[in-house]
Amino acid sequence: APRIGPVGKIRNPAGVWLLSFVTLGVYFLYWWYTVNKEVQAFDARIQVKPGLATLAHFVPICNLVTIFTTGKRIGQAQATGGASGRCSGWLGLVLTLVFSLHVVYYQSQLNDLWVRHQPAR
Repeated sequence: APRIGPVGKIRNPAGVWLLSFVTLGVYFLYWWYTVNKEVQAFDARIQVKPGLATLAHFVPICNLVTIFTTGKRIGQAQATGGASGRCSGWLGLVLTLVFSLHVVYYQSQLNDLWVRHQPAR
């Protein structure tokens, strides 16, 4: 069985989406880097360079690739964590075209995973 690392931060999906617009994308870049780092820490088998995944947003076509692959990484983390649902990189790409709603979708998927693996209090 794979070793599960620390869970990421639970964030308000609509808040992430709104902050991304209010800060003209600055928060989005921070969030994107952090999300990729969190899934990598959760499952060490997930290969990602969070900085490179973030910089890809500045290069046409590469930005679509990083959106798709981050969705796949979230799905891989969900599989490792035993979640019943799986995040879809394809759905993330489609939602990108609809007011950048992939942000809400990806954070919601992550929240479900993080809640499932919260340490007992």
